[in-house]
Amino acid sequence: MSSSRTYEVQAFRNGQWKVDSMYDDRELALFEAQRALAGTHCTGVRVCEETYSETTGKFVTRTIFRKTKVDDSNRETVERERSH
Repeated sequence: MSSSRTYEVQAFRNGQWKVDSMYDDRELALFEAQRALAGTHCTGVRVCEETYSETTGKFVTRTIFRKTKVDDSNRETVERERSH
């Protein structure tokens, strides 16, 4: 059984997810997603792993990472509300 994987970095801009870049290497895709989020051009990022099986001829896509600029703030708010 033969399959191939690609990693798509998507950025959330103007209310939509848009493809930012694609990689064959998982760690590089995750690194670039973090780098994109640290910039000013997007408010969120996600990395989707796409696997193609030559045996079945089908693609399977799953999100392996997702983060927004407000995640930490939201987490702090929830923790603060729980402590009251």
